[in-house]
Amino acid sequence: MKKGFLLFTLIFALILQNSYATRLIISGGPQYPLIFAGTGKKELCMKFNDATSANEFGVYVEAKHRLDKSIIIGNSVILESNGAAHREVKLSLDFPELGLYDYTVTLKDNMKGETLAVAHSNIAIVPQRYSAGPTDFGTCTHFAQNKGLVPYSLDLIRLAGFSSIRDEVYWGDVEKPIGTFKFSAKYDNYIQAASDRDIRVLISLEYGNPAPGEKVANRGFPLDESGRKRFARYAEELVKRYGDKVTLWEIWNEPSKALGIDPGTSYYELLKETYTTIKALQPNSTVICSGGAPNLVDGAYLTPIFQSGGVKYMDGFAMHTYVAPFNPEDGYQTKGHPFLKNVSVSSLWPHYKKMIETYSKKSKPLTAWITEMGWFQADTLIRDDGKVLYIDEARQAAYITRLYLMSRRYNTTSCVYVYDFQNDGTNIKEKEHNFGVIRKDFSPKAAYCAVSVLSSLLENKPFSNALVDTEDTKVFCYGSGKDQVIALWNVSHSADPSKEVAETIELDLKSKEIIYVNWLGQKNKMTSSTGKYVLPLMENPSYIITNDEMLSSDEKTFLSEDSVLNIDNILKINKKGLKQIFDATGRFILKTTKDNIDMSMYPSGIYFVRVGNKTFKILKSN
Repeated sequence: MKKGFLLFTLIFALILQNSYATRLIISGGPQYPLIFAGTGKKELCMKFNDATSANEFGVYVEAKHRLDKSIIIGNSVILESNGAAHREVKLSLDFPELGLYDYTVTLKDNMKGETLAVAHSNIAIVPQRYSAGPTDFGTCTHFAQNKGLVPYSLDLIRLAGFSSIRDEVYWGDVEKPIGTFKFSAKYDNYIQAASDRDIRVLISLEYGNPAPGEKVANRGFPLDESGRKRFARYAEELVKRYGDKVTLWEIWNEPSKALGIDPGTSYYELLKETYTTIKALQPNSTVICSGGAPNLVDGAYLTPIFQSGGVKYMDGFAMHTYVAPFNPEDGYQTKGHPFLKNVSVSSLWPHYKKMIETYSKKSKPLTAWITEMGWFQADTLIRDDGKVLYIDEARQAAYITRLYLMSRRYNTTSCVYVYDFQNDGTNIKEKEHNFGVIRKDFSPKAAYCAVSVLSSLLENKPFSNALVDTEDTKVFCYGSGKDQVIALWNVSHSADPSKEVAETIELDLKSKEIIYVNWLGQKNKMTSSTGKYVLPLMENPSYIITNDEMLSSDEKTFLSEDSVLNIDNILKINKKGLKQIFDATGRFILKTTKDNIDMSMYPSGIYFVRVGNKTFKILKSN
């Protein structure tokens, strides 16, 4: 009897403990935002179950900077119980620095002094952004698979500095029954929201939707004339519907001979049919030929297409260049390959440039697109040689930012699409759940902050020269003059990122004052009478700038404080062209070409309006 009672008590206690653990919600999208533009006071939202025996609750919040442990901020509130099943609380924290913060919320029964629930997450404070990010920064989204939230996800994508997304409009979704096209609102919504935010959309045209009797390969790839013409009709319908917003089209996702899709015949014929159809409707479009599955990164799938005359029917080619879990500079070694010793940015990008030079025509130069590449966060991975690899959040951030820096250095690719923007799940043991730069609950990972800082500094500055370019150390310069950015990092070959010991490097920068920026955006002014500096060198890139306004992005174009536009409900701007409105956090509100803009539906506060390359501050009083 006693054993049964004890077992019941234990089970009841576990159930009760689990209910406490799940009653406190601090993340989950626009209701509980954890990603903010610019430093200063931010409002944090949380929800908990008040339907308990507690008479008085204490809610305590704390945020610690990931790198600068001296930055600890907190706030709290005491609340009397009202018995509500779902009680929302809002507390503000004043963030003094850009960066990633470890965020903890504790819910207590104040009368008993008991902790009822504790929740942990992260907060990202990133640079403001009032214009589109670098043209070669892209990310994969899968809104077509009902992933993410529109438009909130696109606000976060834009703030991070991604200027393009890769997604789908599935053939089987929009043509059913056969011969009838109907488009779901989910496609219209994400494409319109992306366009509103100046985010280019690359549509991957996929997968099969065979009519009875048509011959197909894996995933319904059309192998006969009837199927190809119907696929081209599908592309035609997409161009008619979205052609004013979408100009980037990729033909199929990861075809391969192993899947029954021969490149020189089956794929070539589909490419030819689809390219001709798209170009007839949209001559300014970019039609991208798939380079095949990720194991075909050497261009083996493309060669038969080129030899069949496929260059006429493409504007560029796409590659999926995964090297995870290895770093972008070293990648992984090949076995017996005729010309590639390893698969990495350092080996593939020059190879793609040679392919472009070999197969481009003078009247029509080809372009290279990396439409998938990324790193998953994982506990441990055992290599073939027995060594253990770790990819923690900081290392994922390092590899993604170094991918963009290395890619810009080789000046080969039009855009690199990081796979992907948001985690697919929550199981750390499942790599497909952990490719995102944000988590499934919309909380930020370190990579989100790192990309935001890099995009804000790098903008579209071209690679200019390398101060150091060895197997272990990279010091690369982008841009020139006062707008130059220098990126420096250590190509860590260590197995465990937690054991990394920061090295230093001495650089003669020939400047008496510089600004050192770490990978999370913290700035430190440094001076030297000789122009020489000893700087930390880590696997996460850090940056050197001389223009203190660079991290503020377009803030340097604001009018002075005494020139702020004060309005009530109608904003009058007597300037022709597109006007874009943003709130105080940098979140996109609307765009219009009208001179008189109705702001009556928006609350009072600070807004920004961008006209051309100028950004004006607005103070709405009503």
